[in-house]
Amino acid sequence: MSLKYYYLSWEEKEEMTIARAPERTLGYELAKAMVGHDKLPFILESSGNLGDLPDYLPNSIAWPMMSTRFVELVTRYIAGRKDISWIEALVKCDENLIRYQIPRFDRKLDILNEAKTIFAKGDFIVKAHLSLSKTEGLHFFSLPDTPITTRIVISEILKKEVTTSGFTGITFEKVASS
Repeated sequence: MSLKYYYLSWEEKEEMTIARAPERTLGYELAKAMVGHDKLPFILESSGNLGDLPDYLPNSIAWPMMSTRFVELVTRYIAGRKDISWIEALVKCDENLIRYQIPRFDRKLDILNEAKTIFAKGDFIVKAHLSLSKTEGLHFFSLPDTPITTRIVISEILKKEVTTSGFTGITFEKVASS
């Protein structure tokens, strides 16, 4: 049986909680500074209340911030993989500091069906098409672009567990594969 794969996305609502970094913090510039570091150099501020913090938290640096509970689930699906490390992010909410984690994909995986993937100039992926023979056994990974990316892909097995376990702030979009 071939697995289906999905992008993780933030759930968009009219009123949603967002974590804000200090002014002028750009994700692509911060990524360069984070090489070799495992903790953000600042505390993000939540726009909502403690009870409103989702498991997948939208933020002003557009990085994938996952709750401790979400990371614990993902960790079960990536056991033994040494190509993923985590960056700690602290979010201040109602005078509490809440710990989130940002996955960093330390190795680019060969997972694409390059004949069916659409690339822009160079190797920028416009529309990915996964090769099922190359993704076999993978449940949590990123497209082969930058180490810190929101283009995270999960298997339908992990997606099912995420949806049945009541995780919040997450939507899914199917990724083409064959």
